[in-house]
Amino acid sequence: MDEGFSAELNAWLDATERAAGDEPESRYEVHRTLAEKPGETTQIVYRRADGEARIGPFVRKILRGSEVDAHGPGGDGRGVAYQHLMEAQMRGVRLVHQPLIYDLTSHAGTLEVVMEYVRGRDLDELVAHEGAGLSLARRIAPALCEAVIELHEMLDAPIIHRDIKPSNVMVADDGRLVLIDLGIARAWREGASRDTVRYGTPGYAPPEQYGYGQTDVRSDVYALGMTIAYCLLGEDPSDVRDASFVDGRVPEQLRPVLVRATKFDPEMRQQSVRVLLEEVLDALGGPVSPGGFASHQPASGSQSVDRPERFVLLGHIWNVLLTAAAMLFSVVCVVAIVSPDSDSIPAGYPAWFRALMFVGMGIVPICSVAYLLFDKRRLRKYPPFAGRTWRQDFVFCVALTVGLFIFTLALYIIFVSPNMPNAAA
Repeated sequence: MDEGFSAELNAWLDATERAAGDEPESRYEVHRTLAEKPGETTQIVYRRADGEARIGPFVRKILRGSEVDAHGPGGDGRGVAYQHLMEAQMRGVRLVHQPLIYDLTSHAGTLEVVMEYVRGRDLDELVAHEGAGLSLARRIAPALCEAVIELHEMLDAPIIHRDIKPSNVMVADDGRLVLIDLGIARAWREGASRDTVRYGTPGYAPPEQYGYGQTDVRSDVYALGMTIAYCLLGEDPSDVRDASFVDGRVPEQLRPVLVRATKFDPEMRQQSVRVLLEEVLDALGGPVSPGGFASHQPASGSQSVDRPERFVLLGHIWNVLLTAAAMLFSVVCVVAIVSPDSDSIPAGYPAWFRALMFVGMGIVPICSVAYLLFDKRRLRKYPPFAGRTWRQDFVFCVALTVGLFIFTLALYIIFVSPNMPNAAA
């Protein structure tokens, strides 16, 4: 978990402890209401602390008629995505393209979620400020796909956003792309024939979201296709979609990708967002940067496309060399176990202890060092590497190595040393 969030969370918990006896509503100061619609209110709030002090701002979403508890969602199930995000967050999983969740409470059929306030511009504002076009699409599309992949692949169950549209795509001031408003997102349920409640934004929601079947990951593929088209057009892409995206503003090589993504039948679309991402990158010539999105680096020229690919290739070569070196040292350890030098002290150790010593004090540290030096930029996108940090890996490898060393030393002192008077001499 990053240090900035840890500091904010500690301040939050401190304020929560001081205000534990207050009524829920009295703990917040509403700065302004962002949106008000039937069954849902979104506000910017501050957390009240001692005296005149306050912490924030935060976004508070109030969902009436939807309740989440330890047994899962109640009511119409809205808000379940926030529960999954918070549970993953508490396990140390960091979804960089999703807002941080600070508090989630449910009472009297109302779910309240307090989350990170993302400072920046949404995609509508970005288009108004910078204009639509290929450059914007190449910056936004890869990171937007990665944001949805986080929801589909990094949680206990795939979360279907169901409301991907320009106003829910935020480009934060710190350079992140953040996918907001999970109010109508739902967890995919195997065997369900259709969604319980129908929601969505016309023009971006797929047909199955209006009762033609259960939404799944391919439903978000549809919305992604329409949102990517919006980046190119700067307007509702529905009419251009009806014309198979034949428009001078849509690159010819990207048209079949968008046509496929927005098919009426989910079976005819890309079957995952990861496949869509690969096809978009192929059509656009690759990502702008290794992270997919960099608001401070405009996409221009082939250099910005080729350099990341060279870095990826160098990373693969580095990993192969590290693996070869670790295997070579491991082979030497195995030889020392099965065929030790007759003049060396290990030759006089019992076979079981030689095996433990060279594995625990040789192979494990070698493999740990190799793992720490690995280029894991690509692996960070996939479980179980997703959400892990270099510091967590380092602590784990050191703890494993030190633990095995202490265990091996204890066995030597207890069982081996007393039976080796010559070695001791």
